[in-house]
Amino acid sequence: MMPNPTGVNPDAFINGSRTSTGTVVTLGANKYFSVDIQLSGAQSGAGTAAPAVTFNSTSTGGTFSPASGSTVARLELVGLLGITASDSCTVELSGYTGDTGATIDFTAAGTSSVVVNGFTI
Repeated sequence: MMPNPTGVNPDAFINGSRTSTGTVVTLGANKYFSVDIQLSGAQSGAGTAAPAVTFNSTSTGGTFSPASGSTVARLELVGLLGITASDSCTVELSGYTGDTGATIDFTAAGTSSVVVNGFTI
């Protein structure tokens, strides 16, 4: 096992992924965080798919950021008859969780997935 020269608590590292709608990661109370969100999706045939990632907090005291319910990553995929549209993006997000913690949640659409990696302090 490699030593941890930075002294960072291993519990401070965040990692989660989803291919269906739901919570990707839960962030503890009173934590500053920095994460990378990798979002990908595809829409086969005629139609539109818009997979999205939101930041949600139930904090009632203190300040948290971004605002609860904020869409922090989203793709807009428009498929045509007989054609599959696909795309991906990476978004960096930093903020503070507030006094009750927060979640980073995924709303799936089309064929989509999300990965969240980062850390809290």
